[in-house]
Amino acid sequence: MKIKLSDILSVANKKVDINASLEMTQVDFQNNIYDITDSSPFVLTLLNHGKNKLGIKVDTKLTLLLYCGRCLTELPEEFYIHIEEVIDLDEEKERTLIEEIYYVDKGFLDVDKLILDELFPMIPIQSLCDDNCKGICKVCGANRNDMDCGCDQSVMDPRMAVFGEVFSQFNLENK
Repeated sequence: MKIKLSDILSVANKKVDINASLEMTQVDFQNNIYDITDSSPFVLTLLNHGKNKLGIKVDTKLTLLLYCGRCLTELPEEFYIHIEEVIDLDEEKERTLIEEIYYVDKGFLDVDKLILDELFPMIPIQSLCDDNCKGICKVCGANRNDMDCGCDQSVMDPRMAVFGEVFSQFNLENK
């Protein structure tokens, strides 16, 4: 959803409440794509705080379908988004790339990008279903939390076999 800002910024102290919802159904974060399984409609409040100063207020929640980093079990996680800020659109030209407000472009506010800007720091780098998650068997692919597959877990990565030979020679020489 894109909102034209000129109507709000042209009238001093103008306040507008807009019923909004997310248009995106997925989030692409660090080369992982997460489905948005639930998102609540919300009220987006925009307020003219003076010459090219825009107040933004949003309170909403959404649920992302994350996955355990060890066993790939689905982990729906709810995120609460609270935004309350004033941005100075005149300072946009002076901002560095790090400070850039990418959700405002050519006089339009992109609501999805606004929500993403707040959501990204909340998404964990790795999620775990349990701190003691056993993960997936590297031999047969079974979820080791659900069953003991009986596979030999000492199977060494062939790329590491050279180190195994070095260590075995070292241990024989010390005996």
